[in-house]
Amino acid sequence: MLAVFLGSPRHRGQVAWKRVHNQLRNALDQRRYTLFGPMALPAGGGSQAVDHLVVSRFGVFVIVSELRKGEIRGGESQEFWAEKRGGAVRRWPNPLYRAKLQMEAVQRVVELPRHYFHLLVAVEGLQRPSRLVPENVLPASSMVAWVRARDKQLLSPEQADRVVKAITDAAMPAPKPSRRVAAVRWALGLVAVAGAWWVYGDEITDFVRHAEIRVEQAAAPGRFDDEGQRKPEQQIFEESLICAYSVDTQRCACYDPAGERVSLGLDRCRELSERGSVLNQ
Repeated sequence: MLAVFLGSPRHRGQVAWKRVHNQLRNALDQRRYTLFGPMALPAGGGSQAVDHLVVSRFGVFVIVSELRKGEIRGGESQEFWAEKRGGAVRRWPNPLYRAKLQMEAVQRVVELPRHYFHLLVAVEGLQRPSRLVPENVLPASSMVAWVRARDKQLLSPEQADRVVKAITDAAMPAPKPSRRVAAVRWALGLVAVAGAWWVYGDEITDFVRHAEIRVEQAAAPGRFDDEGQRKPEQQIFEESLICAYSVDTQRCACYDPAGERVSLGLDRCRELSERGSVLNQ
């Protein structure tokens, strides 16, 4: 169920939209570009959802987002495109059709000719431009540079302001997921977590425990032996002592790192004093 949900067009579309929108918001100068969030515009007797809309003196940018990680191919007039990933080939509707529908909805609102608009399909997950698709289909990572390269002024500041106002007045909030959809998402998430714990609980516990040990080893290597096992506290304490044994007087004394004398039996004190002695090797 989780795999079906994560692979659904709705979820893939939401992931692509969020990543593309964040790139546009963070990279474009807000003094020169006005970015609109998810919205719907009047279209005929209903409405048309618009993925991403950017207005500036350089024109109106209509950008649709896709999440595709395989090799994609398709022509401008083809009804369906193909995505090849691994050994599988998936067919999906031509995204330029969707971009044109969105552009036409914006055109009706702002009443501008076609040459004022720029169309782009930003593909999240695509690593490099493909020669098998039109030039205005690019990886999302190249999107901002593509927008900035369209630097010929097409609108006066007053015209750009009127376009922004017309879109703001006509825009309708994008529909939010229903409570049922949200409940299904939460349920699938809980099922996934519970299932993962049921199947891999022991492995997860061991992984966390070993990770904690590795962190502790890096911070205090003296607390572990050569095999990576944690030393007993008594051994760690005794290894920190400095002991001296006198053969002549048969007396022995041990001191802790702070210089305080520690009382130990003669045999144990002598054993500790001879640690590392070349006479023992």
